[in-house]
Amino acid sequence: MICLDSDFLVAILRDNSEALASLERFQREDMLATTSINSFEILNGALISSGGKQKYLRARSMLNELEVLAFDQTASELASSLYADMLKKGKPIAISDLYIGSIALSAGAPVITRNLKDFERIPGLKVIKW
Repeated sequence: MICLDSDFLVAILRDNSEALASLERFQREDMLATTSINSFEILNGALISSGGKQKYLRARSMLNELEVLAFDQTASELASSLYADMLKKGKPIAISDLYIGSIALSAGAPVITRNLKDFERIPGLKVIKW
């Protein structure tokens, strides 16, 4: 399983040729997923953009093709522990990225993203730059 981050999903929705080529490769290699947090980010972004309803429907259609991983108790406990450690060190990351990373880590899935700055700070999480 491969977990697709919001930056990658937005690029797909914008028909970015590099992202579309990567998507094709990832589809051949493994099952594709995203998280409930990414789903929120994508759907909310579509709704507040110009052409909201049409973009929202396109985003929903794309998300329906993916397994959407939930922020469950395992991910919650993992995120809590990671965030406490980051706060103690004075170096927290964006909470949404922490949730996404915790969900992916608890599912044993790497995250496909260009946001290396935050995701690479989550111990044990495999991050793949697209």
